[in-house]
Amino acid sequence: MKKILFLCTGNYYRSRFAEQLFNHLAIKRGLDWEANSRALALEKGTKNVGAISWLTKIFVMV
Repeated sequence: MKKILFLCTGNYYRSRFAEQLFNHLAIKRGLDWEANSRALALEKGTKNVGAISWLTKIFVMV
């Protein structure tokens, strides 16, 4: 399986959204790819608490 990594400053929204969307589309298209996401500077996102918005997952499934 091939892998791709999405990087973001705090890994709170952008890279996690890209990971969810990529994995959804890869499965839908039968591709042998898997995405992960990570942060470059977790200390920058200390005020981002809680899970990613449930609306993100709904958007990906549409």
